[in-house]
Amino acid sequence: AMARRGMCGEGESVRLCAARLLLVILFLLVASDVVRSAAVGKRRSAPADEDERVLPESISELVLHSGEMTAHRRREPIPQLQCTGGSAFERNDLYPTTIRCSNARVRKDAIWWNCVADDLDPRVEVGSVELNCEGYNSARDYYVLKGSCGLRYHLEFVSNGTSSSSAGHHDGPFFGRYNLKPHQVVSLIGVGVLVFLCILAAILFVGTLQYRPVKRSAEASDSAPETDEVAGAEFSEQTPLRTQPKGASP
Repeated sequence: AMARRGMCGEGESVRLCAARLLLVILFLLVASDVVRSAAVGKRRSAPADEDERVLPESISELVLHSGEMTAHRRREPIPQLQCTGGSAFERNDLYPTTIRCSNARVRKDAIWWNCVADDLDPRVEVGSVELNCEGYNSARDYYVLKGSCGLRYHLEFVSNGTSSSSAGHHDGPFFGRYNLKPHQVVSLIGVGVLVFLCILAAILFVGTLQYRPVKRSAEASDSAPETDEVAGAEFSEQTPLRTQPKGASP
């Protein structure tokens, strides 16, 4: 009760109090996002590190080697090449030692890479590929750390001795941590939550406006003298279902 009196005004309905609390939560969420974005924007790399910060679309080719680790700045290094699945996943003796990925084409929401294994066994082929790079200042940074890209791939057995694509050749989408796609999903989820909270607060607020006059009339009737029988008689006379002929006694 004390907590409710502290957050809600005296005589304030529960719906109005809930709407007010939701608006406060929305304000705090928006304010925290603005502060976080400002903090990320203020972070600047030292002049000596400018050569290590590159745009992904400016990378023309990547040469990745098995057994070597990526460069790192904010996170732990990852393997340059890592097989994560496929029908030939357990045959590590068939893993390629070197894969070259060239920048095939750039779209507004993704970069597509053409990856080729130099020494791939003819019994297997590279399946789906996923390239990950470290955002320079943050996960949302469009710039990436030079040399931080690692490739995850699936290795598949060639069916019936024929490959569905040229051996060691596969076109795969770029799913970097700085890429627009994952951040757009996160942003859409955040916007959806905010919109839902706004709609819920509006519904509660409108419902409160419609509910308050009824509550006031109920409070007025409670404070009035006890004339329940008279009030009931007047209400009955105003009800169309209780009409009587003229001249008839009630």
